[in-house]
Amino acid sequence: MKRWTLCKRGFAIGRMYYAHLISGECYYLRMLLNYVKGATSYEYLRIVDGKEHDTFKDACIAMGLLADDNEWDQALEEVGVWASGRQLRDMFTSMLMFCEVTNPRQLWDAHWESLSNDIEAMTRCERADPTVMLSEDALKDRALYEIDQVLMRNGHRLEDFPTLPKSNYIPFVHGGNRLVEEELAYDRHSLTADADNAKDRFNDDQRNAYENYFECRDKQRGQTILCVWQWWNRQNICLENTFVPSTRARQNRACSCLIRNCIFVASGRQNRPFKIQDSD
Repeated sequence: MKRWTLCKRGFAIGRMYYAHLISGECYYLRMLLNYVKGATSYEYLRIVDGKEHDTFKDACIAMGLLADDNEWDQALEEVGVWASGRQLRDMFTSMLMFCEVTNPRQLWDAHWESLSNDIEAMTRCERADPTVMLSEDALKDRALYEIDQVLMRNGHRLEDFPTLPKSNYIPFVHGGNRLVEEELAYDRHSLTADADNAKDRFNDDQRNAYENYFECRDKQRGQTILCVWQWWNRQNICLENTFVPSTRARQNRACSCLIRNCIFVASGRQNRPFKIQDSD
C-alpha cells in the first residue's frame, strides 16, 4: 500500500504548472519564479538591480536568463542564400512558435528583404502584369501578411508577438480586377507630402472645414469617404486636392466627385458619370 511521507530534504509547497514558450508572459513569469527568491508580488519579480521593467520578458533579459538571437540570425542568413521567400517565412514562423527568440523585431528588421524576396513576383503573377514594382513598405506589408497566414494555420496570430510590426496589406479580393488594385495601391508618403503642401494655402474657412471633416471621420471610423464638390465653386478645388490625399494617406478609401446638373462625375481613371436616383 502506498503512503504519503514528508520530504526528507527541504520543503516544497507544490508543483509549478508548465508553460510553453508561445504562451508569452506566462512562460517568462514561470522562469522568474524559478530564480527569484522571496517574491511577494508581480512588481517584485520585474525588479532587477533596483529597476522595475515593464514586462517579465524584459526582466528575464536583464537577469541574463535569455540567450541572444545569434543562432537564429545565422540560420536565416545561411538559408537565405538558396531558399525561397516562402520557405524562409515558414522557417521564421517556426522560430517564433517553437524557439526561444528573444527579440523577434530585431530578427525581422535584419532579414525582411530575404523574407520578402518572392513578394514582387507573386504580385506580378496575381495582377498579370510583369512591370509591377512594389515599394519597401508594400513588400514588408505583404510579407507580414503571409507570415500571419502561416501563424493562423498553426493557431496563432501576428498579434501574439507584440514587438513585430502589423501588416496593412489588403488581400487581392477584387476578382482579378487589376485596375481596382492599382487604384487602391496608394503611395501614402507622397500623398501625405501633397496634402501638407496644399494645407499651407488654406484660408481660415478652408482650414476649419478640413479640421472638422477629419474630426468627424475619426469619430465615425469610416473606411470609405465620398467627397462631393460643386463644379462652379473653384475655391473647393484646393480642398479637393487636400481631402482626398489626406484620406488615402490614412489608409482609407476616398472618391472625389463633382456635381453637374444632378450628375455625379467621379474623378479617377475613367471619369464615368452616373446619375443620382432617389430610392425609397
